[in-house]
Amino acid sequence: MGFDNWKDLKFNLETEKEDRHKFSTRVLSYGIKFLDKITEGILPHDLILIGAKSGHGKSEMAAHIAMSNAKQGKRVFMFALEAEEQEIQRRLLFKSLVNDYYSDTHFNKIIPNYLRWYTSKQERELAPYYEHAKQSIKLNSLKIRYRGDEFGLEQYEQEIVGIKDQADLIILDHLHYMDFQGENENQALKNMIKTIRSLSLKHGVPVVVIGHIRKGNNEALVPSIEDFHGSSDIYKNATKVITLAPCYDHNEDPTKFLTYIRLAKCRQDGSRTRFVGLSAFDIKTNSYSDDFKLGLLSKGDKEWSEITTSDQMPHWSEDADL
Repeated sequence: MGFDNWKDLKFNLETEKEDRHKFSTRVLSYGIKFLDKITEGILPHDLILIGAKSGHGKSEMAAHIAMSNAKQGKRVFMFALEAEEQEIQRRLLFKSLVNDYYSDTHFNKIIPNYLRWYTSKQERELAPYYEHAKQSIKLNSLKIRYRGDEFGLEQYEQEIVGIKDQADLIILDHLHYMDFQGENENQALKNMIKTIRSLSLKHGVPVVVIGHIRKGNNEALVPSIEDFHGSSDIYKNATKVITLAPCYDHNEDPTKFLTYIRLAKCRQDGSRTRFVGLSAFDIKTNSYSDDFKLGLLSKGDKEWSEITTSDQMPHWSEDADL
C-alpha cells in the first residue's frame, strides 16, 4: 500500500530497448523540415505549445500540422475553438485551390488571397480548380470540433475520454478560448494546462496547444516562453515551446512568407533552444520549404544572425541552407 507506483531500476531496464523502439514508431511529423530536425518530431507524450502575436501564423501552423499528418493517414482531432463554423474546412479548401492554381501553367497570374476568395472576389479565377480541390481535402482521418456555446475543461476531458483510443494527435486551437469558472484567469489556465498534460501522459497521445502571446512593449524579434499570456505554468508544463514571428527583411517574393521559428523550450534537449530557424512558407505549394537558414539571437533577442560556417552548425541541421 503506497508503493504500487514505484519500480526498481532492474525492472525498468529489462524492457527499455523494446519500449524505446515501439515509442519511436509513433513519432509524428510537423510537416516542417526545420521543426522535424530540431525536435526529432512530435513524440507520443509531447505537450507542444505554439505561440505568436495575433496574425503571425500560429493557427496557420496548427492547420498545417493537422493537414500534414492527416495526409499521412494519422488520426488527427482538432479543437478549433477560435474559428467560425466550417472555417477550417474552407481554409484547407483554399490551400488546395491555390496549389492547383499554381500547378497550372496557364494560370492568370493573380495572387490568391483567402479573404478575397472568401468574399467571392476571386471566384472566377479559382473556379476551374474547385471540384478537384474539394476531393483532395476529403480526409477521413481529420476530425474538427468547433466551439459551440461553451467549451471548458470539463468538456475537454469528456471529449478526450471519447477519442483517446482513436487519436494519434490532438490539436487545441487554442487554450485561451476555453471557458473557465471563477474570476482568477491565471489559476484557471494553470489548471487547464496541467490537466491537458496529465491526459497526454495518461493516454499517450501528443497534444499541440496554441496560445496567446501577451501584449506589451517586448521588442524581442521572436517571442520567448515568458511572453505567453497568463500563468507561467502554461509553458512550464509543456515539453516543447515553439514561437513564431514574421521576417520582413529581403522578403521580395509575394508568394513566400519568411518566418522565424524558435524552439524556446525543449525538455528532452535544452541545448537546441539556442537556435532560431528562418523558413519560407510558400503559398504555391502550401508548405514550408525543406531548406532553412539557421541562426542565433543576440542583443537582448532583438537581432538574428545567420550561421554561415559548417563548424558552427549543430549535428542535426544537415538540411540548413549555408
